[in-house]
Amino acid sequence: MLKDELNVKEVRFLQRSEQLVALRAQPNFRVLGKRFGGRTQEAAARIRELVDEALRKFRAGSEPLRIEVGGETHELAAEEIEVREEPQGELVVETDAGYTIALDPHIDEALRREGWAREIVSRVQRLRRDSGLAVSDRIELRVAAVGEIYDAAKEYERYIAHETLAERIALVKESSALENGEDVELDGSKARIELKKWNQQQSSR
Repeated sequence: MLKDELNVKEVRFLQRSEQLVALRAQPNFRVLGKRFGGRTQEAAARIRELVDEALRKFRAGSEPLRIEVGGETHELAAEEIEVREEPQGELVVETDAGYTIALDPHIDEALRREGWAREIVSRVQRLRRDSGLAVSDRIELRVAAVGEIYDAAKEYERYIAHETLAERIALVKESSALENGEDVELDGSKARIELKKWNQQQSSR
């Protein structure tokens, strides 16, 4: 259900967010300047060097943060730094109310073809409704497309037939081949879809 609602390939639940984000510390110059004066830039540099593990312990309240400035060790106050979350790799990450959600936006060719197949299903379902067909009506389906759209329809032919209740599906390798079809556009490529209610008596002759 969650995958379908979000239109994603896979949903994974993790116990910890380390695989999704890394923690980085940013200095609060306004507060640091009052404490370190002429050594504020040195203190800021040490803060930026703080590692992820130390920042996680600090944020959890288990260990304080310490930096060395001018040969002396200083324990940092919470208001002297800002702990930020940075996505790992190319992930798009959002954190709210203690929960972290990450989305991998990378789409390879296999996912792209699957996405086109799902879009064809969506367009067919829309045409079914517009044609006044009942939810349980079986149909005969024809899809005309070219290039990668055709390849995607061919690869996922059984999936498309199953999802759309198509008893028979015909794929035509030319987007304008169907005279009575409905034109659709998928990622800039045109295709044509034609459907009609399945006639069981006629098919059995």
